[in-house]
Amino acid sequence: MSSELERVSLKQLRHGSILADSDFTFAYGEFMVGHELEREKLVYLLSRAVLFLRSDDPNLNKLGYRIVLHYSLGTEDYEPLYEVAAAKDYAPILEVIESLDPLIVDRGFSSVLLSANRVNFVGSSGLRV
Repeated sequence: MSSELERVSLKQLRHGSILADSDFTFAYGEFMVGHELEREKLVYLLSRAVLFLRSDDPNLNKLGYRIVLHYSLGTEDYEPLYEVAAAKDYAPILEVIESLDPLIVDRGFSSVLLSANRVNFVGSSGLRV
């Protein structure tokens, strides 16, 4: 992983300075208009999304989430979105994904913790998630 891409900012993305030698701008543009991409390019975009989600810049976080959301909705592969939603504690998103793909629910330790967190959220707020 390039250390330059780890420090990427939204301003650098807009001006293309950090990505001059990369395929990100082209792949992202093709992806967002609905063109079918090769698996390699999808993996590349998802890897950039992970970097953006780990950034301190809230706009880069949103871009990372948008890439993952668009990927999941376009491919019906909800696992990346499920992982991001779990990491960000987006309980309503998790509920929707679980209703679309019930097999995604892993009964491992992390799933038990997530379920306990949802029970606590419903119990403390009175809201149904």
